[in-house]
Formats: sequence, structure tokens, C-alpha cells
Amino acid sequence: MKATVSVVFILAEANAFTYNLSPIQPRTQPYNKSYSDQCTELSTIFGSALHYPNNDSFTIWDAKQQEVRPACQIEPSTPSEVSQVLEILVHYWCYFSVKGGGHSRNPGDSNSVGGVTVDLDRMTQVDILEHVGTVGVGGFTLGGGTSPFSNKYGWALDNVYEYEVRLSLESLEALFPYPECFILYRSRGGNNFGIVTAFTVRTFSQGPVSTTTTTYLQNQTEQVLDQVYQLFTDDALTSDVEMGYDMYYTYVSQDDSFSLSGTQRYGKPVRNPAVFKAIYQIPRLTRSTTISNMGNLTRESEPLGTTRYAPGPFNADTLIPHWHWY
Repeated sequence: MKATVSVVFILAEANAFTYNLSPIQPRTQPYNKSYSDQCTELSTIFGSALHYPNNDSFTIWDAKQQEVRPACQIEPSTPSEVSQVLEILVHYWCYFSVKGGGHSRNPGDSNSVGGVTVDLDRMTQVDILEHVGTVGVGGFTLGGGTSPFSNKYGWALDNVYEYEVRLSLESLEALFPYPECFILYRSRGGNNFGIVTAFTVRTFSQGPVSTTTTTYLQNQTEQVLDQVYQLFTDDALTSDVEMGYDMYYTYVSQDDSFSLSGTQRYGKPVRNPAVFKAIYQIPRLTRSTTISNMGNLTRESEPLGTTRYAPGPFNADTLIPHWHWY
């Protein structure tokens, strides 16, 4: 299966893949902090695919990212246009961000802070190579991609067979056909940059799943944290590969309060799975269970037009870390 995605850093390693690259030229000028020239040049080449924030109504689902204003936003439609855009951005040494699916909640991740946002929204081609279901794409995959199936199948990036990468020159294109050579798993050296324009992924059959959403009083925070910690550290519980759990500590701006909630996910159509027994015993405000396919659950989970602040820790810890708002 091929689909359009977002951005990845390439960390070169011998024998993993081969490039015919010219020597890297050292930067001899500071980064360009004025973006009128590059935005004008992009507008001349791409016309209506170039947008200015003051002339268009940009809708971004996350409140923190809404506060970020790029100088302009460009929407290439093909891999070759991505290369053209990169040529211009590299020529001017300007800051830019790449937006794939736009799901990130971090300012600057997929919306440039005063620079140029490269939006891949127009690159929507998906080729189904076998009789398979739908899969997540974009920044979700390149950012790792956790899901209710992570315990069973790994993260989304664990299921990528091949990336197509575009650099700033049209002739430079790289494919990664060997999973054991994926540089995403490596931690050493390099700083070459490219934009992923396509990848090939493994898919799997999936029937209905069970999803339970629970909200709690704030005075239950410590008890919920303790049980979630046990859920991901107790071998007797982690051995159930169908289990997944998301916890949200969300700021509600309307009444200046915080809301604690959790979503118990199970990869089979089972109500009240035994692995969640201890969590189900915690006093709660509300609880609802849905058994359905992932497509329907996704559409129900985040209605269009809503925004929210929702940071959260990515490691098992009994304490919620302090977050700096910026």
C-alpha cells in the first residue's frame, strides 16, 4: 500500500542505501528572517497553491497550534513539486515546517513559527496493493504511531516496508526497501534532511474492537494514575496484547478547570475485559462502551471543528510531568 506522508530525518549509515550526492556546502549566510522573497517566488511558481494567513481562513484543530502564524503556506501536489519547494527554501536558508496529517499538538511541528509551512494536504493518492483495510498515514506514522494494536503489531513505523524521500534536488530520491536498514531505529550521526512523499506499509485484517471512555472526579487522579501505571508495568497485565489505554488530563477553558478521563481499548469485541478489572472499580462520573470498527470509532472520537489543549506523558510514570505552555 502506498500513501502520502510527511517528514523524516535521514541519518546516513554505510550499506543501508546509496546516494550519488554532491559534497555538502557549508552555510555561509545566516538564516533568512524575512520571508517576503521566498513567499513571492513560491506564489509566482505555484499560484493558488500559495496562501497567506491574512488572506485565507486557516482551520487548525489544536488550540496551541492555532496561535502559530506562518509567513505563508505552500501546498505542493506531487513529489516533484515538493523538490521544487525545497530548492527555494534551501536557497533562501529559511525556517519551515512540514504538515502531513496535521495531528501534532506541538507548536511548530506542522505549522511554521513565522516561516513557511509546507502542507502536503493535496497529496492524497493511496494505492491499495492487496485486499486490506484502511491504515493511518502522515505524521501519525512518522511520529511513531501508537494505536490499540501496538502491543500486538508494534507501532505504525514498525510496519513500514519502504519510504520514498525527496531532497531539494529533483534527481535525488531514496527508497528504503530493507526494514533492518531503517535509520529510524538508529541513534548515530548525520543531519541530512528529506520529505517523505510515499511509503509502503504492511496491513492486517481487523474486526470490531471494544472502546470504553470513562470520566473521573479530580480527587480520583492519584488512584487512576496508580492503576494505569500497574496496567503497563505488571507482567500479568501487559501479557494481554489486545489491551490499550489512553489517559487525558484536559484543560477546560470555559470554566477554568481540568477534566480527567481515560479510554480503555481492546482489540476484540469484548465488553469489560478482565485486564481492566481494577480500573473499572475506580469511582467515576460517566462511562460508555462502544463495540465497532476503527473507522467509526475515529469519526466519533474527535468531531470536526473542535479544539483542545491535551498534552500527556509518553512513559509509564505515577506522576504527571510539569508542562510549559508556549
